[in-house]
Amino acid sequence: MKLKITILTTLFLCIQGILANPISKKKAISAANKWVELQQRSSTKNSIKKIISIDEVYNETQLVYFVINYHNGGFVIVSADDATKPILAYSESAYFDNNMQNETTKDLLNAYKEFIVESANNQGQQRGTAIAHPGWNSLFNSKRNQRRATVIPPFMDDILYTQSSGFQKYCPKNDDGQAIVGCVATAMAQVMRYWEFPKMGKGQRSYNHGTYGSLSVNFEEQLYDWDNMSKTNADNENAKLSYHCGIAVSMNYGTSANGGSGAYSADALSALKKYFKYNSGARMVYRYNYSDDNWSGLIKEQLNEKRPVLYSGRSKNLQDPNAGGAGHLFALDGYDATDQGDYFHINWGWAGRSNGYFYLTEMITHGGKYNWIDNNAIMIDVYPTNLAPLFNSSPKNVIRTSENYEYIVNVIDENRQDTVEVTLVETPSWLTLNKVNGKFILTGTPDDNAKGSYKVRITASDGTNTSNQEFTITVLGYDQVIKDHIINFETADFSQASFSNSGQASFSIGNNSNHFAQSGSVNDNQESVLTLTENFTVESTIKFDYMVSSEGGYDFLIFKIDDKQQKRWSGEKPWATTSFKVPAGQHTLSWTYKKDSSVKKGNDLAKIDNISYKTIGLDEIAPEAPMNLKASDISDTSVNLNWTASNDNVKVKTYEIYSNNSKIATANGTSFNVEKLAKNSTYSFFVKAIDYAGNVSENSNSIEITTTSDSIGYCESKGKNIQYEWIDFVSYGDMTNASNADSGYGDFTAKTATIISNSTNDLTLSCNFNGGPYTEYFTVWIDYNQNGQFDDNEKIVSTSISKSDNLVFSIKTPVEAKLGETRMRVSLKYNSSSTPCEMFDDGEVEDYTINIVQTALRVAEKTDTPKITNELINVSIYPNPASHVLNISSNKDILNANYIITDANGKVMKQNTFNKSINIEELPAGLYFIKITNHKEQHSATFVKSKR
Repeated sequence: MKLKITILTTLFLCIQGILANPISKKKAISAANKWVELQQRSSTKNSIKKIISIDEVYNETQLVYFVINYHNGGFVIVSADDATKPILAYSESAYFDNNMQNETTKDLLNAYKEFIVESANNQGQQRGTAIAHPGWNSLFNSKRNQRRATVIPPFMDDILYTQSSGFQKYCPKNDDGQAIVGCVATAMAQVMRYWEFPKMGKGQRSYNHGTYGSLSVNFEEQLYDWDNMSKTNADNENAKLSYHCGIAVSMNYGTSANGGSGAYSADALSALKKYFKYNSGARMVYRYNYSDDNWSGLIKEQLNEKRPVLYSGRSKNLQDPNAGGAGHLFALDGYDATDQGDYFHINWGWAGRSNGYFYLTEMITHGGKYNWIDNNAIMIDVYPTNLAPLFNSSPKNVIRTSENYEYIVNVIDENRQDTVEVTLVETPSWLTLNKVNGKFILTGTPDDNAKGSYKVRITASDGTNTSNQEFTITVLGYDQVIKDHIINFETADFSQASFSNSGQASFSIGNNSNHFAQSGSVNDNQESVLTLTENFTVESTIKFDYMVSSEGGYDFLIFKIDDKQQKRWSGEKPWATTSFKVPAGQHTLSWTYKKDSSVKKGNDLAKIDNISYKTIGLDEIAPEAPMNLKASDISDTSVNLNWTASNDNVKVKTYEIYSNNSKIATANGTSFNVEKLAKNSTYSFFVKAIDYAGNVSENSNSIEITTTSDSIGYCESKGKNIQYEWIDFVSYGDMTNASNADSGYGDFTAKTATIISNSTNDLTLSCNFNGGPYTEYFTVWIDYNQNGQFDDNEKIVSTSISKSDNLVFSIKTPVEAKLGETRMRVSLKYNSSSTPCEMFDDGEVEDYTINIVQTALRVAEKTDTPKITNELINVSIYPNPASHVLNISSNKDILNANYIITDANGKVMKQNTFNKSINIEELPAGLYFIKITNHKEQHSATFVKSKR
């Protein structure tokens, strides 16, 4: 009997322990602390968090729940009646602001109040018999890590947007203040910030607001800079995004004081798809169609995929649908599946305040009159459409041979998580695509043989979707330009291009102050066709003027490219201009005037005029003249010329340098060093620019310079005794000298032999004896490099002689010999050869001046002038001396020749194209040398200009 009493007592106590009752503050704290303890992720024992505030929340006079906030963040909302689950909501990091005026949060908390009051009242009718919710017993008896089944931490918890605090910057305003963003727009903006999509919007939206007037946004013109858009603090980018979301849902803007801004939650779904390119399969589903488990499961499926769920909460009066209710939109971004049920993490869109895990099921209130949960809805499958990558860069379409081509291929993939690969599919051989520092760069250099047009095709793929970019690169030579080809029919025919006519009536040429092409006279069901066949050497835009006078909607002017209709016009259309893109290559363009089966209106015809397109042609524009020609570093035999580069419509190829009106050299740059000039001589210079097409500029400014006359000191050489042998005759080129013994040294530098560079001339030497003859040695040097020394390689004669006969030597002047005056030394020494600076016993030394010249001044840079041989022409010069005209005759024709006349000092006095009669009246009386040259032959001669 005693045992039975004990068992009954124990059973009674157990039953009594689970009967429904209000919850004391102490028990609420215990429940909250227990919940926090179970939340700890680590198995290591942690100290209990310190409570900083406990708020008791009432529904009128009835205590409904406790809000417990913890130090360093975190809150727990505990039911004040054990008729419901113990834990209604919690957060591990956020504080709960029980005084927050966020209508979205207040609506859920009011639902909590009604739910608890309703549950408590139902249990109150059965006090003493009602059973407490089993969650209380489960909570206090749970162990850490045994409570949780699955946790998806909030993946949008770092996005803390709100409706004001700067996020409303672009919202409309008036004297009452600035409107706030609205919860619908804020929830949309947070989800879009999470996905970082799109890069730009689509379409446009305009509507008229009762207070603020017309509001509109063209989303296609908007770019969203996700990299510079804060997730927490208001800035221009997220304020712009918030405003655009509001416009997209036709937000009924208002200030906080006037009730705030509102919009229909369902409009958010359509706006995300219509204006922001989100998944077209996104949909809204309603709670009343699902069981508790299926509803939670549906949400968790989305959150498992890291897809935020937009939650629409509206506490609709189920018994009176017309009574309405408050609607709100917020985001779910995580969940905690526990033995107490499923808690979903809510991002309220209120700058992070009160974000946390909330209980969202079994909340029917008012005796079944209100169901906050059953009337709610969620938007699922809200994620970016997987769009194909977009090319947002334009290539350069025209380059020139030997130019480096570079095209940085910019591709936008609005799905930022995608990896995009760019591939070169069709290309000329000289182009390659490389990835450099994360950028795709198309580079290459066409050579001189690569002129023409090339098709290029590039693809961009994200692994699922592919985009193409096709374009043409035209490679021009430097002698080519792109020109406008214009057909204006002012020739009064169709000869300006390759035209042909077809159809029942031909186009003809009309004239009304100017010419044009007009369609032929056609009957019903007939047409008149004008066709242009052209090889478009470069990608072009074809433009033309047109007019139509026809039966509107039935008779048409039709324009086609390669038989594909581009556009058509009908009715009364006055003259207008239109244009169409045409790729490089052979194409057929046609204009067709076509009638239907009946009715004639207007003039029943079409006209076209001023057809224009681009084509490649030869450059015909000459460069501008070089400017600022100046001389510097003038020496006795050289001068440096420099000038300002010429401007050209394409590119200057070379510059031609002229001296004394004759071309002397070609330079690639804007400076040139002219060498081998004669000492103490005056020269004039000018420059011309030549482009790659051979167009020649006007002359630059002309300048005149005079070379210096620096004297060079030569060593002494002398024979001490001339009693037995001496030099008595020297002749070289046009110079002769007969002499007697000169005390061992004869200075005959006043006598000058003018010698043409690279020519062969006779040198005649003889000596005389007293007694003998004896064995004598002639040695001769010419200082070709004008360095004041007689070098070994400048020795031109070394021979012995034992009689007084003339010795004749053929001396070839080296081509590299420096032009101008220099020294020749002739030495006669008894019994052995002398050195150039020797003082010897028996013999004599004589010095002469040699002036080395050429028909065209020799310059430092190599030219394309053919090398002249020394083949001689048998010519006769008469009269000689001459006073007016110098006549020249030859044993054969002298073709393509030039002549140059120099005085005894080597100064050029006259030069021109060869003529058999040369006027020499302007020359002063004196001795002159004439040289006649062409590409194969040359002749030198001496003549005397006599006084008149």
